[in-house]
Amino acid sequence: MRSEREANLLKAPLLLHYAEKDERITSGWPAYGAALKAAGVHYQAYIYPGVEHGFNNDTTPRYDEAAAKLAWKRTIEFLKQASANLARRATSYNCDSNTLCRGATDGRTEVLL
Repeated sequence: MRSEREANLLKAPLLLHYAEKDERITSGWPAYGAALKAAGVHYQAYIYPGVEHGFNNDTTPRYDEAAAKLAWKRTIEFLKQASANLARRATSYNCDSNTLCRGATDGRTEVLL
């Protein structure tokens, strides 16, 4: 699983979807979750009960329609919120909504995209 050092490098909010039966991944969640909290990373994490890795891939027998639909719904909600937060920040730095930017310390605006 990811280390605390790596968690300290994260600046963007995270949305994490885990399959309960994917023990190789979910077994590391407690430590990774603690590292994210310690680093002050904003995240949403979900462990879907009873499903296997790839539960959202409808071309495999592991597909779980209910879990996949819930994960997709959560993803869309997360992206809407992240977009709204980005738009608010852009407005506060006099950026238009089509440009990702941030205020520079000398009052200029630094365009990132």
